[in-house]
Amino acid sequence: MKICASCGASLPDQAMTCVQCGSRRFTAPAAARGYGQPNQRYPQQNNYAQPYQDDYAPQQGYQQ
Repeated sequence: MKICASCGASLPDQAMTCVQCGSRRFTAPAAARGYGQPNQRYPQQNNYAQPYQDDYAPQQGYQQ
C-alpha cells in the first residue's frame, strides 16, 4: 500500500493518483519507512579524537 503525501489516504500499490485528493505524491507505508529504528548513518557515540596538545613551550615575543 502507498500513502498519499498530501492527504494521508491509503492507496493500492498500482495507484497513479490519489483517489481522495488527486495528488501524485506518494510515500511508503510507515512499516516500510522503518519508524522506531535507530538511524545508522550517524555514530551512536562520540568517536571524536582528543584535541591536539602541543608539548612545546610558547615562544617569547621579539625583544630588543
